[in-house]
Amino acid sequence: MQVLFISDLHLGASSREITACFLDFCREIIREKNVIPAKAGTEALYILGDLFEAWVGDDENASWLDEIGTALKNLSDNNIKLYFMRGNRDFLLGKRWAEKCGAVLLPDPVLINLYNIPTLLTHGDILCTEDKNYQRWRKFSHHSLVQKLFLMLPLKFRQNIANSLRKESRKYTKNLAGEKMDVSISAVENMVREYQVTQIIHGHTHRPAVHTTATYRRYVLPDWHPKGGVLVVKPGESPELCIF
Repeated sequence: MQVLFISDLHLGASSREITACFLDFCREIIREKNVIPAKAGTEALYILGDLFEAWVGDDENASWLDEIGTALKNLSDNNIKLYFMRGNRDFLLGKRWAEKCGAVLLPDPVLINLYNIPTLLTHGDILCTEDKNYQRWRKFSHHSLVQKLFLMLPLKFRQNIANSLRKESRKYTKNLAGEKMDVSISAVENMVREYQVTQIIHGHTHRPAVHTTATYRRYVLPDWHPKGGVLVVKPGESPELCIF
């Protein structure tokens, strides 16, 4: 058996190739479970944020979105546990859409028992503490009242706001110093101490790697642009970062 971790697909109406890759990925998980379960049967898939480029509410509807929802529901219907953590792009994704897909929403961060190894999962943006401006924005945008008021707006208005924010985000990150776009090691170490773990898995930075220290290992998930990737964890084996 195995558990899979992915993040940062940034799916949207214009990302047809990446969406097709993800749909193939889901079909392959089901095929492996049904054909060769003893060799590579997947028991759980964790999506650690930014599955979508933007999310303005569970009432958004589109054919490409229906395809993704159906693919995820097929996973849960085939007894593959599905877990979803919100990222900085899709932090407004709610219980209604998750339940429709058969997914369990996870808090960020969350501690899990991964084949008897206490493992901390997070999207990763909370670890980028050197970017003070972003952390202020994150605190504001994650306030329950702000989110409630935003979701009360008409769908088209929310979509226009999201488009404007994405444009501003691209300008901001383009001029941001490299170290501010990565995690702060002190923030990572503080979280490792707080949760008493030796293993942490996150995405967000788009810098896939395995960082090993004397006290913990940190697995950074890849984004899916232009290639996809997944962290594969099997019992009794070291996690493997696979790019495809």
